[in-house]
Amino acid sequence: MFTHIEDSELKTLIEDALTSEHPLIQQAIQHEQAFRMSTAGELKELFETVQKAIRNGIEAETCDPERYIANLKKKILEKIELDITSANALEQALKAYSPVAFNPAGGQCLYPLKFNKIAYELPAVKQFVLDADFSKLFLDGEIPAGYQFQTTPQEITYLHCNPNSIYGDRKGVILKLALFETYFAITGKKFSDLDLSCSKKTKTKKWIDGSAMVHVAPLPKGLDLKTLRESNPGFPFLGNDELYYPHSGYVYGGDRYKTRPDKSPELLPEDCTSDLEKQCPNPSTQKSFTFTTGDLTKLHQRLMDIASPQSSTSTNPMENTFDVVRDWQQDPARAQPGQIYSAGGHAAISLGVKSAGSNSTVALIGCARNYPVGPEGGRGIHVLPLNLASGMFFHYKGTSTGKLEQSDTHSLPKQPKTKTTEAKRSQD
Repeated sequence: MFTHIEDSELKTLIEDALTSEHPLIQQAIQHEQAFRMSTAGELKELFETVQKAIRNGIEAETCDPERYIANLKKKILEKIELDITSANALEQALKAYSPVAFNPAGGQCLYPLKFNKIAYELPAVKQFVLDADFSKLFLDGEIPAGYQFQTTPQEITYLHCNPNSIYGDRKGVILKLALFETYFAITGKKFSDLDLSCSKKTKTKKWIDGSAMVHVAPLPKGLDLKTLRESNPGFPFLGNDELYYPHSGYVYGGDRYKTRPDKSPELLPEDCTSDLEKQCPNPSTQKSFTFTTGDLTKLHQRLMDIASPQSSTSTNPMENTFDVVRDWQQDPARAQPGQIYSAGGHAAISLGVKSAGSNSTVALIGCARNYPVGPEGGRGIHVLPLNLASGMFFHYKGTSTGKLEQSDTHSLPKQPKTKTTEAKRSQD
């Protein structure tokens, strides 16, 4: 499966872990699969919708297809250029706002809004449009090399190393935005006007609640975007009171605010610990609760007697939920698949450790940003150097990751033609 992994020992370690019956590993695999397969289905529909719109345009204008494509490409590039200006203006307008995970008050906004990457991604989308042969892409259905989105349930995303497909790195967002911008340039629509078939799977009958490609963040009530809206009425990312943002499964700060409460959890963009919150509810209450990598570090300090223990731990959700794995540096066999590994502001479910002294590595599954560079990321398997000095392993005390009760947020402050398919902040 992992043909791009040259290390045979690491490859075997990962493949063996994926057959484990550990509930955390199994649920993480199920979430990755559901997210990826939903993304593939939506992209197929979006691609075919764009193709149909182009064919209708050629027929309506009764012109040469190549001429229509050339004019359309020029129109898309002009639109993207205007949208880049608007995205930069939005970024400037948000500078005065402080980011929070949930319940924003005056002068605050949610992390996904504050750190949205629209202005970062659009120049790459522009380059994609410039480089792509639109005739082959939309008339012949030939997806450019490296941007394939066809996938099967048996595959799994390996983050940041996908030469052939879009899953797990920036290319997924680039392709989605290129298709959306093309469709919007043809139809004049925006994200708020869309009605994709994924709406049929939702209680609300709204496509955004069934989408694995796009999510929303509420805009602060006092945010003045009048000039932006007047200068670019077609800026597709702005709704009346929310921002629509495409993603590949990872977003800075995660979806702790539950902007769309009816949306299935596997379709949501998360960061590393917001994802773990949903995987590791408090075993005593079966309620999820908010925690960060900073909270994991504090728990480690308390339980290892590095700092003074709390006067009472009986009602502390962290200590009800996790145990520290001790002495794993001396005995690597103590670090088992299904435990939680945390180091350097990142945490995820461990698939196992390859012991090689100072060159040891740990394989993980979960949501992660694109180490070592880049703000984008996704949901899937990723391999990091094992931090022998400050890395921590935790055992989850729960025995099941079944359906959760209401989250306790106050416990802690036809596929086109041609397979594998994080952060300085403690809240990542």
